[in-house]
Amino acid sequence: MSTAIDIVASVQAKAGHEAEVEKIIKAAVPPARAEEGNIKYDVHKDLQRKGHFVFIERWADNAAIGKHGGTPHFQQLVKDLQPISEGLDVTFLECISQ
Repeated sequence: MSTAIDIVASVQAKAGHEAEVEKIIKAAVPPARAEEGNIKYDVHKDLQRKGHFVFIERWADNAAIGKHGGTPHFQQLVKDLQPISEGLDVTFLECISQ
């Protein structure tokens, strides 16, 4: 049996682009949630750092993550964020507390 994989990804908007980044990442949620193998896909706004956003995701397995990375909507997200953010920082996690 495969173990679900969690992802915590963060993006920092460049100054003056906070609202634009928020709009772009919110638009990425519905298609990601509709993907096969997606268990959870939420985005959060950091309350302490202006323009800092965090994705908290759970995927069924590595194959689902691989497919997600190849989807047109994910590729568009990365392309749209590139000029207005400091880039994505992504961490892959396995839950060990269950």
